Amino acid sequence: MQKIRQNRKNVSFEELAQVLEDWGFLFVRSKGSHHRFEGLLKGKTYALTIPFHRPIKEAYITEALAIIDAVREDEDDQPSE
Repeated sequence: MQKIRQNRKNVSFEELAQVLEDWGFLFVRSKGSHHRFEGLLKGKTYALTIPFHRPIKEAYITEALAIIDAVREDEDDQPSE
């Protein structure tokens, strides 16, 4: 994931899909060139639609990283048991 953070302008669809899957997202469907991923993270459902283009536009990378970062922050804010 660090590679993607450092260079958001040259990310392949496969790289982003792998990061999303690592964070619990599942590939739900595709319609044309658009692929939809959904994930249940910390009780919230998140959905991302990513066009299958090479390279993926930076805005989609930023959106995916923002969701992952929000989940990370939420985990850090939880009290220890």
